[in-house]
Amino acid sequence: MTYEELLMQRGVTCLQDIINIAKELVPDFLKDKPWIKTDHGTAVYQDDIQLNCYLSAYGTMHRIKLEDLFSGLDFTQLPKSFEVIDWGCGQGIATLKFMDTLDEQNIKADITQITLIEPSTKALNRAILNIQSRSHYSIPIKAINKYLPVSDICVPSDKKILEGDDIDFQSSFVIHLFSNILDIEQLDLKRIAKLSAVSYTHLRAHETGR
Repeated sequence: MTYEELLMQRGVTCLQDIINIAKELVPDFLKDKPWIKTDHGTAVYQDDIQLNCYLSAYGTMHRIKLEDLFSGLDFTQLPKSFEVIDWGCGQGIATLKFMDTLDEQNIKADITQITLIEPSTKALNRAILNIQSRSHYSIPIKAINKYLPVSDICVPSDKKILEGDDIDFQSSFVIHLFSNILDIEQLDLKRIAKLSAVSYTHLRAHETGR
């Protein structure tokens, strides 16, 4: 079965569910070394094997780091209504763990929109699928298939770089998730800061690797 078929069959109740599905789908010859297909998490992935290997190799580690981060934040101070922007979202790991934490703390939030920004079309489509399944299609998702602002990297001709007009804020309160991207040297953090300046809060899901 494919990832999508297993996801639709089982549903998603938490981040670990998608990690478990991905682990099942890693080819046998890669199960004991899935990281060799991931380029240490820095590549723009082009196929399902890379996505599955990434979650198999790093998914649980990222979940634990996000749990540690979110445990130090007071989610009860969030307003009842807000939106989420996941920068360099990959397969939606940070957003899924954020949603898990809301449930774990029994916080009923009205998420008006989730914006997913990701240069890998494959990863972006999977993030949409994961979050739609996790939310039972109850949250509007805006997908932006573009690179984040970079300073000295060649962007493929069929891809574009994120600009201010691409982001359509639906709420006066925005949660920004930066997961595994702030340590990438080529990112233009000043331009990213300007793009996110409208927000009132940033939750930095900052981890090593990508």
